[in-house]
Amino acid sequence: MADTVRANLSVEDEKKRAQFLEHINAEDPLGIVIRGLIYIESALIKLLEEGVRKPNAIDFAKDLNFPTKVDLAVALGMLKDDEKAVLLNLNRLRNKLAHNVEVQVGRDDEDALVKSLSEDDRLRLVHFEEKSESGEFPERLRRIVAVQWWKLDERRVVIDEIKQLHPEWEALVKLVRGGVIGDD
Repeated sequence: MADTVRANLSVEDEKKRAQFLEHINAEDPLGIVIRGLIYIESALIKLLEEGVRKPNAIDFAKDLNFPTKVDLAVALGMLKDDEKAVLLNLNRLRNKLAHNVEVQVGRDDEDALVKSLSEDDRLRLVHFEEKSESGEFPERLRRIVAVQWWKLDERRVVIDEIKQLHPEWEALVKLVRGGVIGDD
């Protein structure tokens, strides 16, 4: 749904997206991974907060590590199973970089991320590469990170928009989450 709907963005969301693009386009490969994952994790936290009945009952930023957040998003149906691998691989790469000053991000890392993309994300990447002059390293890495962040943020925006436009939908979601209506 979020992949096909273009939500009406608030001024704040527009600024946030512009800031993300400014940051991600200014970074070297190390910065793309580190800063990119900061943005991705923040978007994942906001998405999770939208998807639970009592978002204040848990501090997603402090109480859950990144892989657990990804697993929870899959369990809640906010991420597809095949979208998990690239996020976990980005996190592994970030951890590798954070714990060893000698490690550099290279084309092999970028290729490994491409292989872990979902089919939909692979098609998005091809689409971006067709529109661009440069497919050179680290442009694909930049696009992979951008697609992951954008997708999470878009889903959050769409959920928020549905809640605002259809308050009855929110009531139904609360009933389902509360177990009054089936598990699926």
